[in-house]
Amino acid sequence: MNGPEWISFKDFLGSSALTQGERQIIEKWLDLVDEQDDEMREDVLAKCESDPAARVYFLGRATFEVPEFERRRAAHIASDMPPDEATAAARRDVLFY
Repeated sequence: MNGPEWISFKDFLGSSALTQGERQIIEKWLDLVDEQDDEMREDVLAKCESDPAARVYFLGRATFEVPEFERRRAAHIASDMPPDEATAAARRDVLFY
């Protein structure tokens, strides 16, 4: 009797190269967490291309936190908060909830 056929994370995700959309959302998330070190940013992107678990983790965080940040920032600006303060407040709202 044959058991189930298992597939690896890498097979499940398909190509190891990040799509343009995946790269953009991870880069937006790196901006959100205020990662300014170019080497660290490239390390994260390289890790996402070589490690399927890292890719799932960072895409998971980015696809939730980036839109939530943008929504909260817009709400703060709508309440007459200056843009710089709105950015900082939204960052705190999302990253330290």
